[in-house]
Amino acid sequence: LEVLPGWKEDIRGIRKYEELPENCRRYIEFIEEKTGFPIKMISNGPGREDIIYR
Repeated sequence: LEVLPGWKEDIRGIRKYEELPENCRRYIEFIEEKTGFPIKMISNGPGREDIIYR
């Protein structure tokens, strides 16, 4: 079990990966490392426009 720090910032409306909170990016990179697969899209809302492409 690994515990990662969270983030309190609202990520709705963010369109660029680099604009995500640092702990959010670290979480995504942690998942990539553990699964061995790159994460190419991150959804931050219900709409089609709420997708961050990497």
